[in-house]
Amino acid sequence: LVGTRSAAHGMCGRGMLIRPVGLALVGTPSAQARVIVRMGGIVGPLYRIVLRFNPDAAGSLGGIQFERDVLIGKIRNGEIACVLVDPEGLRPGRLDALMADLWETPAEIRKVANNAEDSASAGELLAGTPVPQCRVRAQPLAGWGWIAKRSEDIFIAGLMLLILAPLMLLIAAAIRIETPGPALFRQIRYGYNNRRIQVLKFRTMHHDMQDAHGALQVQHNDERVTRLGRFLRLLSIDELPQLLNVLGGTMSIVGPRPHALESRAGGMLFEHAVPGYAARHNVKPGITGFAQINGWRGPAETVDHLAKRVELDLHYIRDWSLLLDFVI
Repeated sequence: LVGTRSAAHGMCGRGMLIRPVGLALVGTPSAQARVIVRMGGIVGPLYRIVLRFNPDAAGSLGGIQFERDVLIGKIRNGEIACVLVDPEGLRPGRLDALMADLWETPAEIRKVANNAEDSASAGELLAGTPVPQCRVRAQPLAGWGWIAKRSEDIFIAGLMLLILAPLMLLIAAAIRIETPGPALFRQIRYGYNNRRIQVLKFRTMHHDMQDAHGALQVQHNDERVTRLGRFLRLLSIDELPQLLNVLGGTMSIVGPRPHALESRAGGMLFEHAVPGYAARHNVKPGITGFAQINGWRGPAETVDHLAKRVELDLHYIRDWSLLLDFVI
C-alpha cells in the first residue's frame, strides 16, 4: 500500500494521473508558513501553491487591491481552483471583504480550523487533511457533477436539434423574407466565470436597429421588433439557436440566463445593481433557468426584479441536481 501510494503521488506530480490542484493560501506570513509545513507531503503531488496573499499586508490600499485583483484574476483564468484561508491574526473587516469577493468566483473556499469554534462555524469539516480545515463552499458542479451535467447537455441539445432542425430552417427563411439581414443575431454576453461568450438567437429586430450590447432592453410595442420577431419572442422560440451554444460547451440547457454586457436595472449595470451578482456566473448560463420557470422572465427593469432573479439563480447553483434540471 505504501509503495502504491508513493508511486501514485509520483505519477500525479508528473501530471500522469491528475494535475495538481492550483491552490492560493490566504493569511499572515506566519500562518502561511505553518500551513505549508503541515501540508508538505501533498504539496507537489496533489496541490500546487500558485499564490500567497496576506490581506493585512502593510502598504497602500491600492497595493492590497492590486494583489486581490491578481488573486481573482488567477481564479478567473483557471490557475487557482481552491483558496485556503487561515483567519488567525487577520483583521475581520478585510477578511470579510475578501470572502465576499471569493464568493463571486467558482473557486472552492476552505478555512483552516484552528479551534473548535472555527470548526463549528466555518462549514463542513474535512476528514483526512494534514491541516484541519472546513469547506466553506465547494466548487460548483465539480467532478462527477460536471460530467453528468455535460452529458445531459449533449444528449438533450443533440436530440432537440435533430427534431427541431426543419422548424428552425423555416423560421430562418421567414426572417430573411420579412426583413433584410441575417437570420441569426449574435451578441456578446457573460458566461461561466465572467468570461465573455457569443450567444446566438434568431433575429427579432430590424437589422439596422439591433442593440449589440443590450444597453436598451426591449419594451412593449418596441418599434425595433419585427412582426415575426414579436411572435418568436412571445414563445421564446428566438432562443432555439442557443442549442448550438450548448453543444459547443459555452452554455447549458438549464442555468442562469446570460445577460448582455450593458444590461441595466434602475439605471445601473447589473453587476453594480445587486451585491453578489457575479456569483450567478459560477456555472454555465442556460437556455432556461430556475428564475424563468418561477415567472421571472423578460426585461429586468428594476433593482428589485433583478435581485429576485439573482436570488433564484443562486438557489439553483447551491441546490443543483440532475432531478432539478429535469424538473426545470
